[in-house]
Amino acid sequence: MITQRPPLRGDIQALRAVAVLFVILNHLWPEHAPGGYVGVDVFFVVSGFLITSHLLREQDQSGRIALGRFWARRARRLLPAALLVLLVSAALAFFVLPSAVRQDDLAQIGWAALYVLNWALAGQSLDYFAQEAGQTLVVHYWSLSVEEQFYLLWPVILVAVFFLSRKLAARTQRRVLVIALSLILLASLLWAQHAVGAEPEAAYFQTTARAWEFAAGGLLALMPAVTDRWRLRLLPLVWIGWAALASSAFVLDSASGVPGWAALLPVVATMLVIGIGEADHPWALRDVTGWRPVQALGDISYSAYLWHFPLIVVAPYLLGHDLLASEKVVILIITLVLAALTKRFVEDPVRFGPLAAMRPRKVLAAALVAMTVVGGGLLGGTAIAQMRADAVHAELMAQAAEGGDCFGAQAVLSGADCPASHLLADATYLEDAPTDTFAGEAGGTEWFACSDDGIAGVSSSECVAGVPEGEQSLNVALIGDSHLSMWRMAVRNLSDDYGMRITTHLLGGCVPSLDPDLRISGGSASPAECWTWRDTLIREIANDPSIDVVVTSARANAYRYEDGTADPGTGYMEAWTLWLEAGKDVIVIDDVPTLSEPIVDCVLAEGAETMDPCSRPRDEARRETGLQRAAEAIDDPALHFVDYTDVLCDEDVCHAIVGSIPAYQDSNHLSVAFTMSFRDALLDPELRTIVESRQGR
Repeated sequence: MITQRPPLRGDIQALRAVAVLFVILNHLWPEHAPGGYVGVDVFFVVSGFLITSHLLREQDQSGRIALGRFWARRARRLLPAALLVLLVSAALAFFVLPSAVRQDDLAQIGWAALYVLNWALAGQSLDYFAQEAGQTLVVHYWSLSVEEQFYLLWPVILVAVFFLSRKLAARTQRRVLVIALSLILLASLLWAQHAVGAEPEAAYFQTTARAWEFAAGGLLALMPAVTDRWRLRLLPLVWIGWAALASSAFVLDSASGVPGWAALLPVVATMLVIGIGEADHPWALRDVTGWRPVQALGDISYSAYLWHFPLIVVAPYLLGHDLLASEKVVILIITLVLAALTKRFVEDPVRFGPLAAMRPRKVLAAALVAMTVVGGGLLGGTAIAQMRADAVHAELMAQAAEGGDCFGAQAVLSGADCPASHLLADATYLEDAPTDTFAGEAGGTEWFACSDDGIAGVSSSECVAGVPEGEQSLNVALIGDSHLSMWRMAVRNLSDDYGMRITTHLLGGCVPSLDPDLRISGGSASPAECWTWRDTLIREIANDPSIDVVVTSARANAYRYEDGTADPGTGYMEAWTLWLEAGKDVIVIDDVPTLSEPIVDCVLAEGAETMDPCSRPRDEARRETGLQRAAEAIDDPALHFVDYTDVLCDEDVCHAIVGSIPAYQDSNHLSVAFTMSFRDALLDPELRTIVESRQGR
């Protein structure tokens, strides 16, 4: 038996087309459509309207809402295409993505299959708008997770309202439902606005902060239909709705505060278009919204949304460079082709073919099995991989503390004869690198108790460690980006030796310099947030008389001016001078050489048994940095410049394997185990000199 497709409103299909186009444009050209992400808000309002309309119609016709049948229809509609793209994404993660990011991708695919990805991302406080350098294949599935949670809970809410008001007249029941949905809308919107201020990264993904958008659509479904006469009179409002919706893609951006008050612009615009509907008038937009390409894009909007992001993420890895404009156009075309094929051969056969007659129980059982197999399998696999990585990490950390003279950095620092220093001792050591969180939480162990820096509008890490308060000989402040972070555990390990109490300030991709014009691609904070953070902290450290020593470092050569000009180091000089004039000692750890590609992929490609794999000519791996330029310009005995290039490089080449272990976590961050293997040679004689000089004051 073939189930006929129900008629669709042309304006709603046009809304779907515009919504998915906005999202894709935002992901391909964020600089031109910074607010294109509001396409998701449009989808939420449309879903709220359509689903509520359907459930109300069923209640009116049969006197009840069949939950099982409703959920089965949703599963048939959404799961086949979603799981197909997830399986393809898993294959891409295995065979295309570098190992350094593979585990995160597979875990997110697992959460997406279980439709809880939004809460996983909210729990990580992932910044959806700061993913240039670390996008995962299915991060866009967060919105599908929110939708599925809506589909699960919304009919239950309606059933509960109808049950509790069952003794009331039908018209009164509708009023009760209006009140209930209005309360949901108000509570969720207020929560969204609060969450945007308190935890903006998490708020973006929270179902509780998005429920008001569905409720807005639901309230539309409860409103009396607009008559043809009034539809003509209200036609200007439809134009205003479309204009407001179009403008939202360009006037909103990542800092607008969606899903708080700012989201009212696309939500109200969508409500105007849906609520008034299409008028039969020459000035109506039917010729535009009903245009065949627009309707076709609306038809494939779901699959287009699914396919576009994995293609955007994987393409640079396949091409070996950032996407060019022409390549982005090709991705858009491929997205539309894949979406059309998916609708024709996956979505429609399941929705309207023989499978549509399958009993709801069987559909739901099959859906649960498929979700569990894909989601549980991937999450279980990543959990096992993480446990193996934890064991490898623990072994490396133990050897870093107590291993012999040929382990890690000691192979160079100890002066011992270590002929196998550049031969990987154990291929399993590579398992530590992709999960080695150089920020200091390696192996799932939180090595520092971290809290927020407390700077308004900036999310970063402030960590305090070392000897107990009151017992310190030195108060030490560490400030920098992830290239300082990779040293902090090793510095922390010296706290007892020198009586240090250490406060660490970290913000990834944010240079500890007072030059406001330096930029880096893919930083975890916006340029404005980064400037607020560094300008505030650099001056606070200078003005804090309790701080004796400042240790700083940065991925120096990654920071450049907008025109690509290298950093001359003047911003570092200005910051260091503030600290030096305040009577502090300043230790600058110069940036380390870089590999040509992430260490795991390179070593596996060349062979784990290869002697000195992935070595790189010194003059390519190591270039002069802004840190060096600044240090050379300051003549002050309280400035201590530390360069560990010779630990990683000889006269000709720089090595990826040193002391028989991976020296790097990726292509530019040293591994925690390697930095820990410096032991008491780290910052010696600098710290020893500082302690002696301060004791003599």
